[in-house]
Amino acid sequence: MEVRHSVPVERLSAISSIHRNPDDPTYANHITPAKAAPKPSMDNVENGALREGKPLDLLSKECIGLLGQYAGVGFLAGVIPGVIYPILQGYLNAEGTIVVSATVLVQIPWCYKMFFGILSDCFPIFGYRRRPYMVIGWLLCITLQFVMAAMSVPAPYYGDSAMHDIDEEDWTDDQIDSINTNAQNSAGKYVVPMMLASFGYLICEVAADAMVVEYAQREPIEKRGRVQTA
Repeated sequence: MEVRHSVPVERLSAISSIHRNPDDPTYANHITPAKAAPKPSMDNVENGALREGKPLDLLSKECIGLLGQYAGVGFLAGVIPGVIYPILQGYLNAEGTIVVSATVLVQIPWCYKMFFGILSDCFPIFGYRRRPYMVIGWLLCITLQFVMAAMSVPAPYYGDSAMHDIDEEDWTDDQIDSINTNAQNSAGKYVVPMMLASFGYLICEVAADAMVVEYAQREPIEKRGRVQTA
């Protein structure tokens, strides 16, 4: 007896749409994320997978690499905004407008997360849609951090750290003479590199998110989302 497979049309369409036909120069051929591959077997369709390939092993190099990338992004996403107040405000005694501007500017890249995702999907680099953007993002982020590290660091605004806890009218003459008025003028040069570094690690994060979605589509329906919640 012939066994008929009952497969939703939407699932077949989703699976078929991820494969690129090198002989088909249509628009769909350029936006599909996968390289040319054989048509999916009916067995893979039956288990609910939306993409060809085995489910990702959580102990594989690919998964460990993604986890390491997320760890790096999370570290930078916490450190870069976290150093604004102690350095700009505490060390350089920058004006409040500069401190607020820096706090906002390092968060602005997250507003463009969707657009970076579209860029990664629609404009592959050398045939790859994820890895080149990861490399570009990390190079941008690391380069900007080296630039900031190479900048000359002025003397602190307050020559005596005890001045933070003393009222101005109680400062001694020596403490007043120790004030470095040029420190405030040096605060602005750190703002733009910090913002561009934030753009760099955001590009990496977007590419990693897209890869996680692709790996999740390999999983059968009863296990789908395991990689995303790991």
